[in-house]
Amino acid sequence: LDCKVRLDMWLDSDAIVDLKTCRNASPEKFFYQGINDFGYHYSAAFYEMAVQSYLETDSDIPYLFIVVENCEPFRCAIHTMHEDVMNVARRDVRQALKDIAKCRESGEWPEPLAEQIQTYVPSMKWLADNDALAEAI
Repeated sequence: LDCKVRLDMWLDSDAIVDLKTCRNASPEKFFYQGINDFGYHYSAAFYEMAVQSYLETDSDIPYLFIVVENCEPFRCAIHTMHEDVMNVARRDVRQALKDIAKCRESGEWPEPLAEQIQTYVPSMKWLADNDALAEAI
């Protein structure tokens, strides 16, 4: 399935960098809102797959978020997605691409259902760092 991406920054095969603005650059706020509201984990997995295809490799490529607050105090942060969250996103994106290919081939497209909307808790890394992982699972 042909796809194209436009990366914010690519550091010579060492990392993919995604620039994001938000109200709060703390890991818990950024990941909770970014994952729940904007699906950042899906875009990270999709971009990683595109770069892997371009490089003809299966190796994981580090994915960094440079986060800049769009209100005072205008803090900046660099975050990485927890590997468990990335693995879930990789699985879901691969399945979505397979589903799209199947729909293109058959010409039959499912109607979107409200029940299919997924919600996520804060990132696995944040949960682990704050001893909340067992409670979330």
